[in-house]
Amino acid sequence: MKKIYLALIMLLVGSTTFAQRKCDLAISGGSTSTTVTIDPAGGVATYLNFGFTNNGTDTLKTTDTIHFVTNFFSGSYYLNPIKINPGVTIHVLDTLKYTSGPADGNYTFCDSVWLTSASSDPAVDLVISNNKVCQTLPVVNKTTSIVELDKKQSLTTYPNPAVNELSFEFNFLNNSGATARIYDLAGRTVLVKEFEKNYVGNQKFSLDISSLTTGVYFLEFVVDDTKSISKFNVQK
Repeated sequence: MKKIYLALIMLLVGSTTFAQRKCDLAISGGSTSTTVTIDPAGGVATYLNFGFTNNGTDTLKTTDTIHFVTNFFSGSYYLNPIKINPGVTIHVLDTLKYTSGPADGNYTFCDSVWLTSASSDPAVDLVISNNKVCQTLPVVNKTTSIVELDKKQSLTTYPNPAVNELSFEFNFLNNSGATARIYDLAGRTVLVKEFEKNYVGNQKFSLDISSLTTGVYFLEFVVDDTKSISKFNVQK
């Protein structure tokens, strides 16, 4: 009788299995810049916005590992431990400055993700066809002159966080107009203002941002061939 009990216990232990969580990791997005510019001086940036969505019915946990590979930079990367509930998308932003690269032309950039998990709490990626996204972008090599290097300047916004008004200053080297553009973390343009007057010297500007909700935004200020960008927060 003892032998039968022992055999039964061994059978139960040997047949232990763990239920698989049903997830569906998908990637979207890529570059929010319309052109990838190669600037030897490192003054022109390419802005990236990747979306990672869980289309499954179970939660992706912080114990799962999301592997990420993109043509925009070399190597394989892991996202920081994150929890993604079903139907939720998280965004990862990055800024790259290319100082060297291929000749001018159209190139296809592809980004891929895949999922691994612990054997004691396994997660299965139900659909793999949405684990890769590609986009074709023009690559342009920029020849930077000494004059252009002199034009580069930083852009500081205040107050930060802002509530209803955002201010900043810019030093115009020539008589120029300007365009201010604000976009959110998803790359959507939420405000555009044109300054058609000819400005010269140091000028102060204020933007009405009362329509913006609480969150993180970017201000892009374009003057001739110079683009300045500043990150700021809105707190309502």
